[in-house]
Amino acid sequence: MGSLILFFLANARPKLFAPAVAPLLPARLLSGPNGGLFTATSVLMAAVAAALGVSLLVTRKLPAVPLATAFLVFVFGALTLYLQDTSFIKMKPTVLYAAFGGVVLGGLGAKRSPPAHHFR
Repeated sequence: MGSLILFFLANARPKLFAPAVAPLLPARLLSGPNGGLFTATSVLMAAVAAALGVSLLVTRKLPAVPLATAFLVFVFGALTLYLQDTSFIKMKPTVLYAAFGGVVLGGLGAKRSPPAHHFR
């Protein structure tokens, strides 16, 4: 939840996070009409990386769902920042939930559920 809270906070108050992301993003992106979303995307990517690192240190493994979520955050976040198009980060939840839905429907079609240890 921490990554999501930081994303919304950075989107609502991008000036709070500007010193942290200024070395990473061009000034025109930070001050443009979508500056909050570009700032929030950068913060989300860093927060997800930190969360994965903490999870790995604490549990000595990376669970499948957070790993899949992180992969999509990094891919869609990078596309958003590189192409300077906010559409990509907005697509991430849809793609993520479609993939999870596909796994559930695939399991139903195969009349079996995924192993429980994949979702811990």
